[in-house]
Amino acid sequence: MVKFILFRHGLTDWNLQERKIGDLDNELNTEGILQAQILAENLKFENFKKIYSSPLRRALVTAEIIAKPGNIEIEILPELKELNSGILQGKTNAEINAQYPWYNSLNEKHRKIIKAESFFNAVKVWKKLISALVKKHQKETIGLSTHKLRIQVILNAFGFDKTIFSTLPQHGAITIVEIEKEEAQVKNINLKFPHIKTIFEKKP
Repeated sequence: MVKFILFRHGLTDWNLQERKIGDLDNELNTEGILQAQILAENLKFENFKKIYSSPLRRALVTAEIIAKPGNIEIEILPELKELNSGILQGKTNAEINAQYPWYNSLNEKHRKIIKAESFFNAVKVWKKLISALVKKHQKETIGLSTHKLRIQVILNAFGFDKTIFSTLPQHGAITIVEIEKEEAQVKNINLKFPHIKTIFEKKP
């Protein structure tokens, strides 16, 4: 069995502004760092063989924070970088809804119109990568530190229908997929750790 633990990076200021980041680089903010620390605390008993990370700073720093307690090796994997969002990058959700009310990020025709990276092609790439990672990491646990749309790509490459991740994923959440005898099973979807309060939680 190979255990994949996928985690979305922590929060950034552009996320707070509801601004489309795409494959632009964006640093974690204070809350994003805290989210990564919460992940590290809750994943410290996972026996990671390695954590693969997007080269973008928000995902890489998340990976570094998670890896530090166990001195886990991190390997940059360019295919974990967020998909390019074409002419929408830098725009707020309000601007996108006003200018492109028809846009659906999972619609391949829509992505072509706004000159975004192909979701379909990314899935094809990840089908091959999953096979390679499964072959390399038999009976091991690996982490994938990445981004919202990329996680959707990976889950689709695992063979799951798009309906399974229609609300995925939140910042600092994990999704666990196990592969045994070439069959993938989702063990957790969009799991967060709400029992740890953050300094940003409002008092009643």
